[in-house]
Amino acid sequence: MFTACHPVLATEARTALTLRLARRPDHRRDRTGLPGAKATIAQRHRAAKRTLAAARVPFEVPRGAELAARLSSVLEVIYLVFNEGYAATAGDDWMRPALCEDALRLGRILAELVPQEPEVHGLVALMELQASRSGARVGPSGEPILLLRIRTGGGGITSSSAAVWRRCKRAEAPGGGYGP
Repeated sequence: MFTACHPVLATEARTALTLRLARRPDHRRDRTGLPGAKATIAQRHRAAKRTLAAARVPFEVPRGAELAARLSSVLEVIYLVFNEGYAATAGDDWMRPALCEDALRLGRILAELVPQEPEVHGLVALMELQASRSGARVGPSGEPILLLRIRTGGGGITSSSAAVWRRCKRAEAPGGGYGP
C-alpha cells in the first residue's frame, strides 16, 4: 500500500494501483472495481509503474517523517475506495459491497502495520460504522432506503447505526427539518 500510494502519483493512479495490487482476483471484471474504461485504467497502471520506477521508490514501509506524509496518502486512498463501494458513482448498483470489504480489509491490515497511529484506527472505526448500515441501505429490489426511513427492528441495522438513526430522528422532530 505504501508503494502504491507514493505521493509522486496522482490520486487516481494511487487508487487504481492500490486496488489492482490488493484486490482478490476476479477474472470476470477488471481487478480494480473502479468505474472507467478498462483501457484507461490499464493505461493508468502502466504510467504509475513507470513513475514509481523512475523515482526509484523502494518497496517498504517508510519510517519517520516520510511515514507521516505517506500515511495520509494511504488513508485517502482507502477512504476513496470505501466511498466508491458505499455510494457507487457509476453503474446500476447503489452500493458495491466488495469495494467496502476491500477498504475495510486494507484498513485493518494498515492498523496492524502501524498500531500506534490513531488516524488509522479512526478511519477503520468510521468505515465499520458506515458498513454496519450496508444491509439496511437497499430494499429487496435494490432501491435505496434513506436513513430516516429505516426501522431499527430489523433489516440489518446494528445498534451503532440505530444510535445514529435516533440522533437524526431527534434532530428532525422539533421543527420538521434537519439540524439546528
